[in-house]
Amino acid sequence: MKFTNATGTDIDPSEVPGAINTYGIAFFRDADVSTLQASLSSWTIPYGHPHENTPGLTLLSANRQDRHAGLKGFTREQLTLHTDRASNDAPPTLMALLILEPPDAGGKTVLADTAPLIGELRSHPEFDDIKASAFLASDNQKWPILERTTHERYRFRFRNDEVARPHSARKEGELLLRALEQLCSHPRTVELRSGEGYLLHNARYLHGRQEFQGRRTVARFLADTSLLSLDHGFQARA
Repeated sequence: MKFTNATGTDIDPSEVPGAINTYGIAFFRDADVSTLQASLSSWTIPYGHPHENTPGLTLLSANRQDRHAGLKGFTREQLTLHTDRASNDAPPTLMALLILEPPDAGGKTVLADTAPLIGELRSHPEFDDIKASAFLASDNQKWPILERTTHERYRFRFRNDEVARPHSARKEGELLLRALEQLCSHPRTVELRSGEGYLLHNARYLHGRQEFQGRRTVARFLADTSLLSLDHGFQARA
């Protein structure tokens, strides 16, 4: 199993936490489920999911025809850019996706980095009001889309589907929602083959996929970490 950082440079497995801290994402190849889990075992803690096969690990394939909220990952439909478990009080810090069987057509990964967006908004004189005015809402619950944690670090959560929708309580929050709309309209698109995948900071990077044809089987791993710097969020950049 081999890792590369966001710039395409090969890195040692021991450098992956640092790459996630700096870039928010790392890519890998020549992997299977056991090597992926082994590479993460020393510094991550599995995060439970209702559909998991083993702690933190869920195998996703197109085996459902219904459109029940939260189950689109088991269909061939498009998955819009989102944070995994965004409607939980404490979403996981990390999300890894490994392609086990690529589709016949479509299914490309889409990615969006929120760090530059936050870096730009942070210079706005009403930044505190922007943070306080934008939230996700679902079933009479709401969560901040953007929150500051400690040491100038931030946590971001977003989705816009049947599970949760973004809302703004005041006009200041609309600035964040418009910036998000712009970000999501120009995602990075990546085509992954069998044995390839990515590991991302779930509080920084949004991810999704295009609709596809054929089977497509992937392994998704959710985790927190033993590294407080990552669990506290990420550093915005200009």
